[in-house]
Formats: sequence, structure tokens, C-alpha cells
Amino acid sequence: MAAVPAILLLALAGCAFGAEVAAKSSLPMVAFYCGYRNQFVNDAGLWTTDNSSYSRCAVLEEDIMKYCQKVYPYGHVTSAVKYQQVVAIGDWRNITTEKVLPAKRLITPYRCLSNDHDGEEVLVPKGCKAFVVSKEICRDDAHWLQNAQANCQKIHGAFYSHQTTNPCSNGNFKGASHVCCPKDAKGLRDEKSDESSTTPRPISQDTEANAASNVVWDFVSEYWKFMVLVLAIVLGIAIGYLALRCERRDGFEQVSKEQGDSKEDLVFEYRNTAYSSSEDKQMKPTCASQV
Repeated sequence: MAAVPAILLLALAGCAFGAEVAAKSSLPMVAFYCGYRNQFVNDAGLWTTDNSSYSRCAVLEEDIMKYCQKVYPYGHVTSAVKYQQVVAIGDWRNITTEKVLPAKRLITPYRCLSNDHDGEEVLVPKGCKAFVVSKEICRDDAHWLQNAQANCQKIHGAFYSHQTTNPCSNGNFKGASHVCCPKDAKGLRDEKSDESSTTPRPISQDTEANAASNVVWDFVSEYWKFMVLVLAIVLGIAIGYLALRCERRDGFEQVSKEQGDSKEDLVFEYRNTAYSSSEDKQMKPTCASQV
């Protein structure tokens, strides 16, 4: 029984040490807890309360970036993104009463990034694999997270972590890195996607042919309804035209006449049988063709 208090003391010491480690950071970060003054990481790497007049809760990415620029005026901050871990932060001071919360709160802070940010060192557990993606198009953190999860799924792995790099505008980035870990003992597959590597692969003729066929197939699958509609209209016009010709031909009778002494010279006349009187038949013209 005497070992129980010792174990409890060791556990409390471990928790205190973990909280102290979590409370320190070498990254420029800000934290918000609405109704209380904001906090940011100072030069010593510790969370400190912002007592300025603009210490207010921020929700929009643009407002968070502007707050980062005020807290770190010489940091050339161009964007802000959510930190990947939840941090236990204490000493939250109420804006109106100035009372401090007695307990710490689990907060997800925001990282303040600059143009020369290349990302932190990626932690890759044993058996896992890191991927680096770089593009010329700016995308937000949600896009890179979705891309990382999809890539891990392609290689039958579990998503572990990701971080964005190369900020290009407010909340957007041109690159990211992510880590995938195996789901089972089989490990990760070697299947490669277009977004899993920055090294360009040579394009063969088969690849170009497949790309062309994919373009054609995408066009057909996208516009097949329109093509069916156009085909139906063309068929309708053709059927209507043929029906009109048949209707006009049904109203005539073919009359053959012999001309001259040769029986080969025949004239076929089409007279409208819709007219009952002989006078109307004489008035209406006939269509004649010679064979």
C-alpha cells in the first residue's frame, strides 16, 4: 500500500512536467478564448496575456492574421493557420472583471506564418512515411488536409499528421507535407498518386494516350445528355421530313403515257387524287418525270 502514494506522486509530477512542456513553444502563436484576453508566445517561448486594447476574440482567418501582425510586428506575418495540437493554457483573464480563471483550458492556438516559412521538422514515427507536395496553386489548409487523408487512403494507410508550407496569401499555401502510417502488419503500399511526390515523372506515349482518352471520356460523360438531345432533335427533323414527303406522294396517282413509237419512252405523271372534280384536276399542275 505504501507504493500507491509514490505512484500518485510520480503521476502528478509527470502531468506537471507535460503541462510545462506544452506551455512552452518556439513558434510564434496566438490563442483565443472568447470573453477573455488573448494570449501569445513571447520571446522566451512562454504564453503571456495580451493587455492591449485590441486583445479581443478573433474567429475569421483575416482577423487572426491581423492580430498576428500586431503581436509580431517584425515577423512579416502573411497568414495564420490552426496548430495541429491542443495546448493547455492557463491564466485566462476576463476582459470585463479582470478575474483570472483558476484552471487551464485546452485551446487550439494559431500559428503566425511568414513568407519564408518552410515548415517545422516533420515527426515520422517508425514504420510511417512522409510525403511532400508542392504546387503552383494556392490552397487553404482544409484542401491540403483533405488531400493528405485521400493520399493515405490510396496507399491503405492511416493519416497521422500534416503541415502546410510556402504561404502565398491569407490562409492559403502552395505546399504541404503529411505523414501516413500503416493500418495493419502489411504496411503501406507503393501505389503513387500525382500528389504524393514533387519529383516529376517522365510522360510516355502510353501515358499521353491514356490522358487523351480520359479527356474524351470525361467530355462524353459530362455532355452525354446534351448529345442525346441533339441526336433526338436531328432524328425528329429527319422523320418529319420523310413523313411530309410520304404524305405528299400519297395524294398523287402515277399515270404512264406512251410517247412516240418507242415503248421505252414513258412519262410518269403524278396527279393529285384529292380533288374530286375533273376541273380541279385540270387546274392543278402535275409532276412529270421521263425515264
